[in-house]
Amino acid sequence: MAPFTIYVVQHKPSQPLSDPNFVQIYVGPRSKEWALDHSAVPSEGICSDATGENISAKNDSYCELTAFYWAWKNAPRSKYIGFMHYRRHLNFSGVDQPNETKHGLVEYDCIDEAYEALNGLNAGRVNRLIETYDILLPRKWDVTNEGSKHLEDHYLRGPAHVAGDYDKMLGVIGRVYPEYKPFFREVGSAKRGYFTNMFVMKWEIFDAYCQWLFGILGELERELDISSYSTQQRRVFGFLSEWMFNIFMAKYTRDNPRCKILELQRTFVRNAEAVQTISPAFSCDAVPIVLSFDDKYAKYAGALIESIKENAAADKFYDIVVFNSGVSEHNKDLTVSLVEPFPNISIRFFDVRQHVSNLHLPVHAHFSVETYFRLFIPRIMGAYQKVLYLDSDMVVLKDVSPLIDIEIGENLVAAVRDCVMEGMCKFAVPSMKQTGSLPAAKYLKDYLGMARPEDYFQAGVMIFNNEAINKTDFIDQIVDKIKSKPFWFLDQDILNQVCAGRVHFLDMKWNTFFGNGDTDTFFENLPKARRDEFFEAVKAPYILHFAGERKPWNFVGIKYGHAFWRFARNTPWYEEVLRGAMGGGGSHPPSNDIAARRPRAARRSGWRSFVQSVKAIGYILFPIGKRRRKKRKDLMAGIR
Repeated sequence: MAPFTIYVVQHKPSQPLSDPNFVQIYVGPRSKEWALDHSAVPSEGICSDATGENISAKNDSYCELTAFYWAWKNAPRSKYIGFMHYRRHLNFSGVDQPNETKHGLVEYDCIDEAYEALNGLNAGRVNRLIETYDILLPRKWDVTNEGSKHLEDHYLRGPAHVAGDYDKMLGVIGRVYPEYKPFFREVGSAKRGYFTNMFVMKWEIFDAYCQWLFGILGELERELDISSYSTQQRRVFGFLSEWMFNIFMAKYTRDNPRCKILELQRTFVRNAEAVQTISPAFSCDAVPIVLSFDDKYAKYAGALIESIKENAAADKFYDIVVFNSGVSEHNKDLTVSLVEPFPNISIRFFDVRQHVSNLHLPVHAHFSVETYFRLFIPRIMGAYQKVLYLDSDMVVLKDVSPLIDIEIGENLVAAVRDCVMEGMCKFAVPSMKQTGSLPAAKYLKDYLGMARPEDYFQAGVMIFNNEAINKTDFIDQIVDKIKSKPFWFLDQDILNQVCAGRVHFLDMKWNTFFGNGDTDTFFENLPKARRDEFFEAVKAPYILHFAGERKPWNFVGIKYGHAFWRFARNTPWYEEVLRGAMGGGGSHPPSNDIAARRPRAARRSGWRSFVQSVKAIGYILFPIGKRRRKKRKDLMAGIR
């Protein structure tokens, strides 16, 4: 017989505790789905309340009690049995942790090794306690913390509780087990009580409790009509059981004065869901592509998806995954509709919030939090050897499948050198204030620690070499960098730090970067080698990247913007995007294109050409109507 088994009740996939003595048990509808293909064997580390003799169908009103019933009727017997929740646990360490909330909980971000060690969530700690005690319970909680007078008043104040149900519960207990009547007033008038239906106790005590509990609930079900109750009110039997447990324990301890009870601190895990990942959509080799956008950006990303589709090879498969944090079902449906007639293209949405919920992701300027999501591609899509990432402010003019076939050796990523950053280094453009306003070259060398600033890459088109990355502590480094300090170009700077020296550089045609469309000013004055490479790419680009704040959908005259409209025209959002461009979305006439406003003679003269180039950089970094506009004026004043 095992010393103990503690069941961790869950209604959805959650992060398991590592010790196999803590067994996950699915309850309710998810339990039925799981039980179809699995047998309820605790040694597997997971089981279901829908197998054997069960009341799983009552989970909406019985809550975690359906797990109690299943274990009582089906579980292999152990000396001790216990129950916790997927995000609430007992602290078995013997040392109380600080910062308890008013609900008597110590909160943690996630379940990890440190959390388990701190709270003694292992067989060794539990075994040491059960050698001494008969019952381990959560520490009694004082209901006056919530403004209640006592336990009975606390039930009556519950927003999902129906007042008459409490009296009916007492009536049934008094009728079926009259010997418990003397304890009604003692428990009801107490200020402190046991809550959350968590415990570890000897099997014989658990058996006695279940006989008492389910006998009463069976009678109570016949007296309560819950057909008109709301979803929360239907949880009535789970709610009432917490008060019933206090009544049971009051009599049990009175009848068994030698029973040894230890009260333990409770924990609460904010993000306890199981770490979700993505598996290939096709059984054959496919081109995995990750996009990342929010609900507002979906209508612009539609042009990118349309361009991928129109340039896709008929004999290739394309596995597109959209990293997001809450795209609406409407926009999801419209996105998927773009490729429905194409059996060789799949589009799925993956909510990344679980992977970033414990991180503060600072943004500024035109950046959104979605820009960070690509950092977690190796973790989420570890089943793929390589993954192609594409920014959503671009369109492709060539099939992208050859990118996945590029041999990049043991390099972590493949990307295009950032010609805009090279121009910023040439003209000593200062970084943002939070990073010390360092000139760009000094920012790359001293702030990012890059030995070769000229190898700084643009992260809008990237091939993640998961096979090489997963041999490193890539994700740990990424998380450490996010927490360490502010960055000028956010996750792109972080990627350049972590991947430095292990980058395969792609032809610039794969990421022809138009930086607000200023091809005739800024790009004309790049260092010669990079200038020649850029204008060679412009002749026949494979991917057009409309990076920067000036996009073709709100600056309709931007150079090469016609390529966006060519694909946008075939998406379900075309009219919406067009309306925005015509007035609702901050449209500007073609004369706003920077190149159109610069006299050609000025661009050809040496010093004046230099001034025009710096002005162009100023327009990229400090566009019209932004607070940073004043910084551009200061920059130009210094040059003059």
